[in-house]
Formats: sequence, structure tokens, C-alpha cells
Amino acid sequence: MAKHSRIRTNRSKTELAVLGLLAVAVVVLAAVFVFPCAEPSRSSSDASSESSIPGEECPVDLSDLPAPPPPGEEIAFIGAHPSSPGMPTVRAEYMGCVFRVLVDTGVTGGNALMGWFARRLKLETHPGKRTAFDIAGRVARVLEIDWIQIEVPSLRTTVPIQMVEPGPGDRLMEDGIAGIISPRYTVADGRILILEFGPRSRLRNLSIRDAESLHQETPTFDLRECEGHFQSAALVGGHPARLEIDTGSMGPVIYSESAAGRPLAAQIMDWRETKPTALGGPQRSGVVAGVPIRVGELAATATIEIMRTKGNTGEVCGFDGVLGTDFLASHRCTLLAQVDRMRGYCTP
Repeated sequence: MAKHSRIRTNRSKTELAVLGLLAVAVVVLAAVFVFPCAEPSRSSSDASSESSIPGEECPVDLSDLPAPPPPGEEIAFIGAHPSSPGMPTVRAEYMGCVFRVLVDTGVTGGNALMGWFARRLKLETHPGKRTAFDIAGRVARVLEIDWIQIEVPSLRTTVPIQMVEPGPGDRLMEDGIAGIISPRYTVADGRILILEFGPRSRLRNLSIRDAESLHQETPTFDLRECEGHFQSAALVGGHPARLEIDTGSMGPVIYSESAAGRPLAAQIMDWRETKPTALGGPQRSGVVAGVPIRVGELAATATIEIMRTKGNTGEVCGFDGVLGTDFLASHRCTLLAQVDRMRGYCTP
């Protein structure tokens, strides 16, 4: 009898345990299906901390700067005049602030945020020991800070950038260009940046396979990197020259003390002071029209700006001038840029 009593007791305990588990299951199911939209209450401190997440809202007013391009791959040109499309810029974002950066294939010091814009964003900087060099050998101070990451929507990625202090009267500051990005310092392994000049000018970030499938013809020029520069052999006025492909410059530029530049400089009677489009201060230059120029398979006639400087002509990786956006856009060139290689496809 005692044995049967223990069995009934054990059964009752088991039944109670099962009933308890069923009750818990019912409560869980009710929470999931009956109250699916319920939210936990938030304190005012939680809400305020969420609204102050960095990057949600720009902390400074940038309404006086030129409007940046819309999100996407499109390039907006700035500094245009009747004979030039201007300089290619794309949209960039940092801390919720939206601004323009110049796409510059000629910069050798890395991606750069202008010092004036860094101070406007109240970013802490201090003078550094490094220097960055412009196309004509001019020097800009680098401000030592921790590298920051800016968003570049056309590339669908973030870009590391440092800060530089341009010279006085810099054209970029006047045009409201807040920084410079170089395809060479931006492209990732296994990718190619495509910079297109034409009816639809844009900057794209594609895999090597996808990019090369778009251009299977022989390139106009195929260049290898030399100390940060991409140079093409050329003939300017019948004289051999090495020209850098530089989207940070507008017109074709030849240095007056180069072999190609000396006979052209002799034709100039009126030298004038100009403000360059990159990091340096004023330069003296003159213009010669109707100069025959040949770059790779492309032969053309161009108006050449003669810059009164030696530049870095004669150095191992030196060059005698640059090909800028005037030439690239007038021939609807497309540039395929990698870390150590650049190909150009242009229309005669």
C-alpha cells in the first residue's frame, strides 16, 4: 500500500512539473504573438544619447559652400570656364557633414583634407614634420592628426584621409573644395577606380574583372606608377616630353625649362601671374595655342599653358608637364586606375 502511495505522489509531482512548463510556454507565446509591437520604455537620457550619435547631424553650418553632388557616381565640375570643364569633384561625408572633394590623379602625398576645413569642423590638428609636394615642386605642410575615414558614396566605401595646410590664396579654398582624394591612394586590392570624362562623367569602383570587361580595346596609354606619378611619353610641338596624367590640373601644362617647354616659352611675350588649381601659391605662366601634341595613340592640337618653372624635369621619376581635365574631357577619356597602373581610353 505504501508503495502505491509513493507512485501516486511521484505521478502528481510529474504532472505538476508538466503543467508548470505548459504555463511558461503559454506566457512566452502570448508575449510573441499577442504583443509583437510592444517596446520597452526609454528614459529621456536614452533618447538624448541616441540623437547625439556622431555622424547623424553636421555640427557646423556649411551652407555658404558650393552644393555637393547628389549621392551616386556622378561627378560635379567646379571652376569651369568657356574653354574648360573645370575640376572633377565628388560628394563626401563626415560626421553628418556633406562636402566636395577633388578627384586628383596627380597628388603624391595621399588623400588630404584641407586645413581650413578641418578647423571649421573643429578637428584638432598640430603642425607635422612631413611635407606634400604639388606638381611643380611646391610644398604644403601636413598637419599631424589621427587619420580619419570619410564616406565617398560614389565609391561605396570609406576613404582614409589626412590634413594639409595649403599655401596662401589657394584656389581650392576659394572654390570651396574641402579635400583631395587620389585614385591611387583610394583603390582597394582587386578593385579598379574608373574615372570617366564624357556625356556622363562619373567615378566608379568596380572589380578588376568587371572593369576590364568594359574596355577590351587597346588603351590609348598604359602607364606604370613611378614614385606616385603616372607619366606618359608624348610629343609636344615635335619635342619629346614626359607628361603626368593629372586631373587636379585643367589645361595641358608644360614646364618652361623642359626640352619641350623652352621653344614654346620663347614665343610668349606676356607672362601673367595665375592661381594654380592644386596646393601651391601663385605661378607665372603664358599660353601658346595650336600646339601639336601626341600621347600614345592619340594625336591632337591643343592650347598649352607654359608654367615658368623647372618643376622636377630631369629627375628619375620627373616629368615635363601635365595633361589635365581640358585634354581628358575634350577627348572623352576614361581612366582605369590601380595602385601601380593606369590605363587611358580616349577618343581621337
